[in-house]
Amino acid sequence: YFPAMGTVRSRFIPEETRSAIMNIFRIPLNVIVVIMLYYNWPTDRVFGICAALVGFATVAQHILFTSSKSGGPALTDSDDPEETVPLEAENPTT
Repeated sequence: YFPAMGTVRSRFIPEETRSAIMNIFRIPLNVIVVIMLYYNWPTDRVFGICAALVGFATVAQHILFTSSKSGGPALTDSDDPEETVPLEAENPTT
């Protein structure tokens, strides 16, 4: 999990704003936890909601990676907006 999240962060979130963006994305997570604890739902309902959220996250990540392979948003070393080569393509490790 942690290596995958590190890869996603370094590829799609600029380093200058990475901590602020990650903290903003923690707010919905905490809201979901508070709602589930407040309503004291049965375990099967909570499991179903978690499964639905994981399914949504899987689809969203697939769309993100598909769009980045076809020239979508990915960080580059260049400030030139015409440059769309991802960082890992410029720095091969062999």
